[in-house]
Amino acid sequence: MTVDDLRSALATLRYSWPDRWPGLPAVLLHCLAGLKHNQGCHPEPSRYRSLKEACLGMAEQVEMAHAAMAADSLEAAYHNRLHFGDTLWCMATLLAASRDRSDQSPQQADKDPGYTSMQRESQEMLAMLVMVTHDFRHDGRINQHPMEMESRSAMLAEPMLVTHGLSPDDVALIKRLIQYTDPSKVAGNHREVIGLPFSLDEARWLQVIVNEADILASTLPDFGDLLGQSLSLEWSKVNQAMAQSVGTRSGRLYFLEKLAIFSSPGSHRLGLDQLRNEQIMSLRMENASA
Repeated sequence: MTVDDLRSALATLRYSWPDRWPGLPAVLLHCLAGLKHNQGCHPEPSRYRSLKEACLGMAEQVEMAHAAMAADSLEAAYHNRLHFGDTLWCMATLLAASRDRSDQSPQQADKDPGYTSMQRESQEMLAMLVMVTHDFRHDGRINQHPMEMESRSAMLAEPMLVTHGLSPDDVALIKRLIQYTDPSKVAGNHREVIGLPFSLDEARWLQVIVNEADILASTLPDFGDLLGQSLSLEWSKVNQAMAQSVGTRSGRLYFLEKLAIFSSPGSHRLGLDQLRNEQIMSLRMENASA
């Protein structure tokens, strides 16, 4: 998957939203097909199967819960099902780009006896599960203390994760990954992986790729301004000052400089740093000439 593929997928979501919305489970299945998670047999399927079932189950729960909110005109303007769809496609794109070419080679096991494709596929499924869960029942409120809304989503999702037979370790990891999507934690999360070899088995790298997927759609110039307007509309109900700032050019510059950080190998292969830096330079030039 390339950035152009991602742009096309996100544009298709917007074409369908909201009147022709296919439902989050359908979006998830398209993403999993793009990652080739819709085919093949696995020699050690237990953990993988539980994660996949939880992923599909949570997609259904999110769709039902947020559709019900929409029916009462309570679905958030930004943290809605479209955002979930965006982050699923962004995560699928980052995961595909983060796969080393040797990951897909039969000779990989000879190079690294501890490596199995099942490990990678299970961790990829866990990452997709985090994205389909991370803003569960978000109602548009702004954190009054660190990780408030993120912890709420994790708490509400926990019983459903347990129902699907996930191990206590996986449930605890998923909850922490969701909690640390708090924007105030993003820069610190990226500092944690400086000099650390990339691996989806490393929780700190999983955190970073979750953070990247969460903001990737907003980083793309095709969608960033409209998503900023959606967030402004959402925040206008709870904090007018923040709502006004996020929709401005200076608000866009702040987002790109402070929150749109990319560290994963996949993000580098996709050229996301360059895309981000080009926008930062353009906005700085606008400010200088204003």
